[in-house]
Amino acid sequence: MERLTQAQQELYEWLAEYIRTHQHSPSIRQMMQAMNLKSPAPIQSRLEHLRNKGYIEWTEGKARTIRILQALKQGIPVLGTIAAGGLIDPFTDAVEHIDFSNLILPPQTYALRVAGDSMIEDLISDGDLVFLRPVPEPEHLKNGTIVAARVDGYGTTLKRFYRSGDRVTLKPANAKYNPIEVAAMQVEVQGSLVGVWRVICEWGMGTGDWGQGRQGRQGRQGRQGRQGRFYPDAQCPMPNARCPMPDAQCPKCILNFEF
Repeated sequence: MERLTQAQQELYEWLAEYIRTHQHSPSIRQMMQAMNLKSPAPIQSRLEHLRNKGYIEWTEGKARTIRILQALKQGIPVLGTIAAGGLIDPFTDAVEHIDFSNLILPPQTYALRVAGDSMIEDLISDGDLVFLRPVPEPEHLKNGTIVAARVDGYGTTLKRFYRSGDRVTLKPANAKYNPIEVAAMQVEVQGSLVGVWRVICEWGMGTGDWGQGRQGRQGRQGRQGRQGRFYPDAQCPMPNARCPMPDAQCPKCILNFEF
């Protein structure tokens, strides 16, 4: 299915939630208010695109007949893999969704799975999930921010962002790797770091660099970490019903949020 633009996605998600809650579609005026628009033209254009792409349908000539054709997937979308090492191909469509409904995350948060060890000194390891949010104004991005950046002609990588004039440096957090230094026009910042999620699933061992440790199943006490939270079973964001691990290997989740 054809991907949506950010504006189309925002309207689609709002429509899906409104119809789910009220059991009928909203008026054009309500959509304008929700999208903070003063003219109906952008709403009508977005609706046409949503219909043409197969996300919604309505009955011509009748008001409030919009129907959602594609169910809204719940949870944080995992858009693929991000390199913490060299450069890899940019991510595209969601490959899975993870339910973090019990956590407050910024709008449009998405996740990428880390491949590589270039950010280990920032406590981001191979296999971790990093949560990111879009950066609407990259020119105002603070130096030192951890970002997902696409380097023109190469691919996408996770690094600390530094800009000086018309040059950008993407710095790793591992002495084994060299910084990437390119012209600013070659870099597209696709997201800034919100947090990191790591699953410790080796017999419930409660150890972690970020965790405020509690005793895990057959585990040992975790170490105090920076801005981290260690989740006991009762508070785990991945309930057992959706957990891929058997009870004897109950995952422990460590999250480090920066927002």
